[in-house]
Amino acid sequence: MKKIIFATVGTTEFDELLTALVQPDMINLLAQHKFTKMVLQKGRGKFQMIEDYIKKLPIEIELFDFKPTLTNEFQQADFVISHCGAGTLLEGLMLKKKICAVVNTTLMDNHQEEILNKLLEQNYIYGIKDLNNFSSQIKEILEQLNKDVLKEYPNCDDTKIAKVIESFY
Repeated sequence: MKKIIFATVGTTEFDELLTALVQPDMINLLAQHKFTKMVLQKGRGKFQMIEDYIKKLPIEIELFDFKPTLTNEFQQADFVISHCGAGTLLEGLMLKKKICAVVNTTLMDNHQEEILNKLLEQNYIYGIKDLNNFSSQIKEILEQLNKDVLKEYPNCDDTKIAKVIESFY
């Protein structure tokens, strides 16, 4: 049975995150934790993988830029590493996925860090504020994955949203 990690950067560029994920120490760490496949969504980034390098890795790598929806990738994933985009994080949380959010510090304001801090405060996700010592931070998180340290994100009551929308008409 495959154990899948899904990494997404949304519609922006976050090549630094993808580069950190495919470093040999990171690949070996993921393999040690029994991951067999890593799916990378690169958004508008220029990140590329060398075919010969991919073939030599102990885990399968899939790379794509965009898809109409990422729901399938989220559903298949055992663990998600994501940029701190609110929409991406909300989708993963609503699908009850364990997520590690990583702040893209190259963006002009700190909205991603604000989102991360709020979700960390509520104990819904794991988080990384910068890519320094990335593999050691991920190692700590992977060691906690099966310990139920995160709270489950509450289900959304769609009827409340519908009532708010209907109130405008």
